Amino acid sequence: MVLLIPLNILIPIALVVIILIFIVWFIYNKNKKIASKIIQERKKLSKYKQEIKNLQESPKEPNKDFKKLNQNARDFFHDYFKLKYSVSYIKLEKYFKKKNKSIHSNFCREMAILNYQGEQITPIKLKKVIDLFSKIIEEYK
Repeated sequence: MVLLIPLNILIPIALVVIILIFIVWFIYNKNKKIASKIIQERKKLSKYKQEIKNLQESPKEPNKDFKKLNQNARDFFHDYFKLKYSVSYIKLEKYFKKKNKSIHSNFCREMAILNYQGEQITPIKLKKVIDLFSKIIEEYK
């Protein structure tokens, strides 16, 4: 017994199947791209967390550690807020105040004081800004 399906039914069914296959393929590819971006972001964030952990665990040379913190903060603000590296901490503080990000603006204020006023960087002051940056990083879990 042979089952014959008329063409006026077979063609629309075939078109629907082809369209569904295309939609599934498109969604699968989008999910793959999103998943890879999520993995990349997690790697970036874990890199920042590890750098902060290293700075917190072994504060050796305050000036050298401050430079590392400064570079990590600049990289972080560039990666997550698309801010230029050359923006001063004073301008960053104003930017984050407008965005209602108080921890970010406090961190930038403290970095501006240490960076631009020429004060001696003590381990206590360094620990304070490292802890503030650590809080910023923790917000982006």
